[in-house]
Amino acid sequence: MRIVGHLCPFAAVAVAAALPPAAGATVSSATVTGTDGSAVRISDSTGVSIRNLAPTVRVLPQPSSKQRYIITATGPDGGDAGQSGCIDQTGSLTVAYRGNGVYALTVASFNDNACAVPIADSQSFSYRQVADATIGAPPRSFLIRDQGGTQPHVLTLPVRRSLGGTVEVRSVLGGQPTVDGAFSGASSDAIVGDDGTEARLTFTKPGRYTVVGRQTLNGFSTPWSAAAVVQTQAPFELASLRFPDRTGPSFVMRGVFRDAPVRKSPVVSIEIGKGARGAFRPVGSPPVQPGGIFPLQFERKPGSYRVRIFYTGDESVARGYVTASFKVRGKRLSAG
Repeated sequence: MRIVGHLCPFAAVAVAAALPPAAGATVSSATVTGTDGSAVRISDSTGVSIRNLAPTVRVLPQPSSKQRYIITATGPDGGDAGQSGCIDQTGSLTVAYRGNGVYALTVASFNDNACAVPIADSQSFSYRQVADATIGAPPRSFLIRDQGGTQPHVLTLPVRRSLGGTVEVRSVLGGQPTVDGAFSGASSDAIVGDDGTEARLTFTKPGRYTVVGRQTLNGFSTPWSAAAVVQTQAPFELASLRFPDRTGPSFVMRGVFRDAPVRKSPVVSIEIGKGARGAFRPVGSPPVQPGGIFPLQFERKPGSYRVRIFYTGDESVARGYVTASFKVRGKRLSAG
């Protein structure tokens, strides 16, 4: 009797029940561990897609079968994806990841314990690997640190990952992914949790960051994910506030943003209040020059004063204000 070399394809795309095996077939069907780790029946029609970088393949023999088997796997690149030993129906093969695509499985059947003499033509099965790692949606904006602080805030993004392998998440300021989803130029690694379901990122500068992720196993990687865009902001802070002209009756203050604003034609609003409780009064709204520099000329009589500098905010610098104090003695100004 002639042995049938292939099983009939399943009608469904995902988990399908096997059709009755052809006469003489030694294996009724095979299974592969799918996206959720449970066994999924596969056929020779590539009707099953999985997201599992290290799936386990098992054969389902004919009832009352005492035979042994060798399972051979070939990756989508035509390379060796693994071969089982001489196994019985309780054995399995963990298929090595060699990229996404169709994995071909060949099952040879034997009657002897050494798997020396095949008893039928080999049977073929296949599945499609579609593993990936997807970055969850970021917040609309993210403050990189507290005003006056030095420790960066940590942004935690969810990762929808496939089974198996390790997760890699990278970010770059102002960058755009290349055709294959990677970055051209330097980028930064995120810290990925042990289970690979979240990535923790910190940012040293404000701006627009692009974040992508992928998974890797056996030196092979999934495609990079679609980019997630994170708009970060720095708090409004001054790198310095000085008084280059301290001789009255007219004085000059000069402030410098710690993080330069990106708004077109930015201005700051400056108010001065007398003493510890005097009401703040507007004294000017100087434009911010390139480099985040703003000067202001003003006059004040002798006394103690507080100055408040307010910025309305933009994409890179958050809305906020800073305060400082100064004193005028006679015609001389002193800070603090």
